Amino acid sequence: ATPALRQFATPPTFSEKYIYRRRQPLSAEARLAGHYLYLAVPQPQSPEQAMNSLALLSLAVRNLNAALQATPDDAMAMSNLGVAYLRLGMMEEMLNGGTAVPRIRQIRNLQASSAFWQAIKMNPELLDPWNGLIAVYERMGRRDLLLQALEKWLELADKAEGIPPEQKEAFAEERTRRYAAKRDIEDLLAEGDSELDSQIEKALANKPKMEES
Repeated sequence: ATPALRQFATPPTFSEKYIYRRRQPLSAEARLAGHYLYLAVPQPQSPEQAMNSLALLSLAVRNLNAALQATPDDAMAMSNLGVAYLRLGMMEEMLNGGTAVPRIRQIRNLQASSAFWQAIKMNPELLDPWNGLIAVYERMGRRDLLLQALEKWLELADKAEGIPPEQKEAFAEERTRRYAAKRDIEDLLAEGDSELDSQIEKALANKPKMEES
C-alpha cells in the first residue's frame, strides 16, 4: 500500500505569490529554473506529487547553478537558489513522513542561508533574500537572527518603490503582519532574557552556600 503523506508544508508565502513568480531573470537557465520553482507544488497531495516536486526543485537547483556560472553577479538567481534549497529541504522532510534528518536539514539550511547572504552582498536593496532568511531562521528556531532579518526586511519594505498597483494592498498587509511578528519576537526574547537573569541570580545566591558546605 502507498504510505500516507504527512502534510506540513506551509502555504506559498507573499514573496512566492507576488515576487518570485513576477520577476523574469535574464538568462535562459534562470528562466527555466523559475518555471521549475513555479511548477513544484508546495503542498503535494500524494507521495507521487511530492516526488515530482522534489525532482522539479532539484532541476531548479541545477539550472540556477548553471546560470550563476555564466553570470555570477545575478543577485536574483542567487536568491532563487536559496529558495530552491529551502523548499528542497522541506520536501525531503515531507517525504520522510515529516521527520527531519538532522544532518540533511542542517545542510539544506546552510545551503539556503549561504545563497541568500551572497545575494544580499550582490544587491543589498533586494527584499527577496531577506525574506528567504526569515524562512530559514524560523525553521532553525533562531529568534535572534529571525528578528534581525525581519528588521532589515521591514526597513527595505518601508522604502520599497515600484510595487504594481494590484499588489500594493497585499504588500501592505504583509508588512503589517511582519511588524506584528517583530513585536512578538521582541517580547519573547525579552522574556527569555529576564528568565536567564533570574537563573543567574539564583545560581550566584546559592554559590556561597555550596562553598560553605
